[in-house]
Amino acid sequence: MVIAKLAKREAVIEAKKFDEALIALKSAKIMAEKESQMRREAEDRANKEALDRQTALSALQQAQMKYRQYSFEELKIATNGFSELNQIGLGGYGPVYRGMLHHTMVAIKVLKKDSVQGPREFQHEVKNLYVLVLVYSYRNLGLGFMGYVKALFVW
Repeated sequence: MVIAKLAKREAVIEAKKFDEALIALKSAKIMAEKESQMRREAEDRANKEALDRQTALSALQQAQMKYRQYSFEELKIATNGFSELNQIGLGGYGPVYRGMLHHTMVAIKVLKKDSVQGPREFQHEVKNLYVLVLVYSYRNLGLGFMGYVKALFVW
């Protein structure tokens, strides 16, 4: 009888251990599934970013820089004669003005003759913005040149 009680007690202890192991196994399985899902989502994000980068590079390689050309006069009119009231910023290239073209608010970045950064960097920025526009199709891009003043605008 004592042996039966001891055996029964051992069986209950083993059953509890089994139940605890089963619960731990289920928890581990749930955690593994969550980690696997998180890894798949991270891989999907990384693949999308890689595809976006590749698309941008392809666009850059194929870009023929097709954008609307505006005359200096058109840009001057759009900014009310490059009025200080319309100046919204100042950078290494020169001032940035707010303006209106085709009933649309635009920002016009002006490259001054004596700018810290030269025409080459300005052209590089134009090309980079063009690629972003091409890839994400957010906005239109235009460019105007006249003498020593160059202007880039995005709307």
